[in-house]
Amino acid sequence: MMTTLEERCPACFANLDGTLLNCEKCGPVSKLEKKVQRNHLPLRTVIENKYVIGKVLGQGGFGITYAAWDINNQIIVALKEYFPMDISSRNDKHEVSIRKEHVEVYEYGLNRFLDEAKALATFNRNPGIVAVYDYFFSNHTAYMAMQYLEGKTWLDLLKERKKMPVEEAMAILLPVLDTLRAVHEVGMLHRDISPDNIVILPNRQVKLIDFGAARYAMKQKQQPFSIVFKQGYTPEEQYRGKGKIGPWTDLYALAATFYRAITGKIPVDAMNRLEKDTLLPPSKLGVVIGKNMESALMRCLEVRGENRYQSVSEWKKALLIPDVQQNNTNEIHINKLPTWGWLIIMITVIIFLKIIL
Repeated sequence: MMTTLEERCPACFANLDGTLLNCEKCGPVSKLEKKVQRNHLPLRTVIENKYVIGKVLGQGGFGITYAAWDINNQIIVALKEYFPMDISSRNDKHEVSIRKEHVEVYEYGLNRFLDEAKALATFNRNPGIVAVYDYFFSNHTAYMAMQYLEGKTWLDLLKERKKMPVEEAMAILLPVLDTLRAVHEVGMLHRDISPDNIVILPNRQVKLIDFGAARYAMKQKQQPFSIVFKQGYTPEEQYRGKGKIGPWTDLYALAATFYRAITGKIPVDAMNRLEKDTLLPPSKLGVVIGKNMESALMRCLEVRGENRYQSVSEWKKALLIPDVQQNNTNEIHINKLPTWGWLIIMITVIIFLKIIL
C-alpha cells in the first residue's frame, strides 16, 4: 500500500510511526516547524504544484537547498533555491523580495543560476555529477531540482578519521578528476571545490556537487556581498576581482582538498603564501607518498596560476607517473658491462683454468 504524504515526516519524508506524531530520524513532528529559520520556506510548502518542501539540507550565501518531495514522481529530491542572503528577504506569500537598488544584480545572478542548471542538466549521464531533473521560476526566484544523495561528503569522512592513506584518497581523487575534465571540456568551471562539495555514496561512487556559478557572477558585478572564501582551498586569483581564472583554478582547490585528506591539515591560505611560501610537502609531515606524486601535487598548489598544471589531463598524467626504482650501487649489472669488461673476464677465466689443470 502506498504511503500518503500525511503519513510521511514533513522534514525528511520518511514514514512516520503509527501515531503519525513522531519520526524516527527527526523526532516529534510538533517540534519540527519550530526549527525552521525566518528566511526558510515553511515545511510542507508546495511549489508549483510539483514539490513539497522539507528540511534544509544546506545553506550558503547565495542559495538554500531543501529536501523536497516530488509529487509527480513520488521521490525525494534536493531542491535548490536561489536566495542571495545579503540582498534577499521573504514576504508572507513566501516570495523573495529585493530592494530596488539591488534588482539588477539580483537578476544577473538569477540568470547565471539558471544557466548553470541548464548546463548541469546536460551531464545527467555523467556518473560523477549530481543529476538535474528540473529548473524553473517561482516565488520571484529560481529553483533547481536535483538528485537526492544519501552518502557522506569527503569532509564528513575526514572529521571521522582526520586523514587517510594516499591510496585511499587517490580512489576518491581520480573519479573527481575525470568528472572535472568533462566539465572543463565544455568551458565550465566549478569554482568552489572543497571536501564538503565531494560526496561519496554507499556504493563508493563519487559525486561533485554545488557548482558556484551564481556566486562568482555576483562577485564579478563587484557588489558588496559577504562572499566567504574557503581559506586554504581558494586560490589567490579568486580573491581578486579581476583575477584570471581557468581550469588551473579548480585544480588548485582540488589539490588543496587532496592535501587536506592525506595530511590532516588544511593548506596555508594562498594569500598568506604570496610573499613567503611556507606550505610543507606532505612527506615533511610524515605522509608516505611517492616523489613524483608529491611533486605533481605541490605544483598544483603553486600560488600563481601560471605555475600550475593548466589542465586536468596534465595533472592526472603527472600524478600517475611511477617512481623509478633506485638500483643498489654495489650490485653488478652484467648485462651493462662494456666489451673490454667481457674480455678481462674471459682472460681471467682462461688463466685460472690453465693453473688448475
